[in-house]
Amino acid sequence: MNISDKNAFHFIGIGGAGMSGLARILLEEGKRVSGSDAEDSPVVKRLKSIGARISIGHKASNITNQDIVVYSSSIRKENAEMVEADLKGIPLISRGKMLSLLLNPRKGIAVCGSHGKSTVSSLVALIVKRAGLGPTFAIGADINELEGNAGSGTGDIFVAEADESDGSFLYLEPYYAILTNMDKEHMDYYADMKEVKNAYIKFMRHIKPAGKLLYCLDDKPLAKAVASFDGAKLSYGIDSGADMLAYDISLKGSSSYFRCRYKGDEIGEMEISLAGRHNVCNALAAIGLSMEMGIGFDTAKKDLGGFKGMKRRMGILYDSFGIRVMDDYAHHPTEIRATLEAIRNMCEGRLICVFQPHRYTRTKSLAAEFGASFGDSDALILTDIYSAGEPAIEGVSAMDIVKSTAAAGYRDVRYVPKNEIPAYLTDIIKKGDTVAFLGAGDIGKVAQDFKAVLVKTEKVIRSK
Repeated sequence: MNISDKNAFHFIGIGGAGMSGLARILLEEGKRVSGSDAEDSPVVKRLKSIGARISIGHKASNITNQDIVVYSSSIRKENAEMVEADLKGIPLISRGKMLSLLLNPRKGIAVCGSHGKSTVSSLVALIVKRAGLGPTFAIGADINELEGNAGSGTGDIFVAEADESDGSFLYLEPYYAILTNMDKEHMDYYADMKEVKNAYIKFMRHIKPAGKLLYCLDDKPLAKAVASFDGAKLSYGIDSGADMLAYDISLKGSSSYFRCRYKGDEIGEMEISLAGRHNVCNALAAIGLSMEMGIGFDTAKKDLGGFKGMKRRMGILYDSFGIRVMDDYAHHPTEIRATLEAIRNMCEGRLICVFQPHRYTRTKSLAAEFGASFGDSDALILTDIYSAGEPAIEGVSAMDIVKSTAAAGYRDVRYVPKNEIPAYLTDIIKKGDTVAFLGAGDIGKVAQDFKAVLVKTEKVIRSK
């Protein structure tokens, strides 16, 4: 489908991270954009402010004479707007397909992987933009330096965070592809890890003939999958043997320092304002691409050195009177381990982790792995599962993770209902503590509520 001659687009579920980004790009390209969402939000307000016509609530009357209707993966076929668009003969396409229609005609840079793809795609977009190449970009998180999660550029480059969770990354035909890792994730969609591996292999084969694959050599399952790819490729990592290599790594507080080699040659020192070895790898992916594109190391060093991160990625919400509150999107055991390891390196006192499980299917399939992932925390608070639109699974709850933490030998673990967390933390908090809120649901709102309590009770905290 060619959308260059289409002018009116409607997004069902426009407030989502991926949907809102595509809507913004179309608005900036001069298209008419309408949409609907279940509730109002800052994202919806932002889109309205730049010209989108958005209704709160899904209604058949929202579908009028649009050229294309785009729907998110959370929208069901019986949705009133889906039904109305079908009755009127308006083409219905998924978010993933819409992304491909925007990216494929351009020189696409697609970043995919079980973890780290938002960070890597943000770093890449920042470098390419500041190099003066005018990229269009669509990323699943807000980036401070890029003023949002998406934007339309003047050049032919399109940087995108590719979504493997529903297989939609297989619509993409990028020029450059970056694969960060391959983990046991989204097992509600994939039957097993063999099916995950096959999907990644198919994705690699979608890279344009003159393009190149960049991949993390440290991730052994991914490296095995890449071995079957016979196109041009560049490896990156901390392990010896990578084409883009980091060594002499030093982690100090919220910063990471390391030296780089590119294809065996020393190219310089790097400092990034991102904590943790996993973020060293994320930075290497962006540096490697910068070298391959001819942008160079010095430009990458300048841009990455000033990168302040993304919302809900080890964000510091409160830091006063010896107490720090942090907020992060980590929702998979691998992400939790990496995030807590990085935060542990930043704090001197107790590390209290508050975790909200995300999806019943993930909790069911990874309960044991979750139980073993909180080793860097001194105390753990678990709350109810955020369903993300999934129906509840009988017998599956946050208590499954509580039980698995006991099996892993953790002692200080509590289940606390979400609305009671701020009060509970206020009772146990003391100077020197770091509280890390983790999860992909609405736990960030609880973190903000706790921050508000701390601001109001600073005199009490000072006296403890």
